[in-house]
Amino acid sequence: MVNDTIGTLAGGRFYNQDVITAVILGTGTNAAYVERANAIPNWHDPLPKSRDMVINMEWGNFRSSHLPLTEYDVALDAERLNPGEQIFEKLISGMYLGDIVRRSLLKKGEEADFFGDIVPPKLRVPFILSDSFAQVPNETKKNLLIV
Repeated sequence: MVNDTIGTLAGGRFYNQDVITAVILGTGTNAAYVERANAIPNWHDPLPKSRDMVINMEWGNFRSSHLPLTEYDVALDAERLNPGEQIFEKLISGMYLGDIVRRSLLKKGEEADFFGDIVPPKLRVPFILSDSFAQVPNETKKNLLIV
């Protein structure tokens, strides 16, 4: 059993041995890549025959002071079940992007009359905008798989 990122990497390498990276940008996000086993400092077992290892980054929980957090990102994080966790995922994943857009539009509507005199009431409903409005067409997905 493998996760979607490892499966994507394996599928890419099945068709082209030069594929070395897979990135998932969907409901969540993750990346995996092929690394030379002798370049992994904590690897102490015998080297695999291929001399390569797959590194599953699980980068959704990546956090750095260099990541630019907007007021919308901070508010969304504070209101979720796991505040302070999965920060990178909350910044770029489809599960959260619709609500970040909603928050931004709501503020523009309240402060700058972006929608005229009346802010659309649905903009006050958390998660009413989903990432399904920005789905990537299947033909584009096929092209994205070729790294």
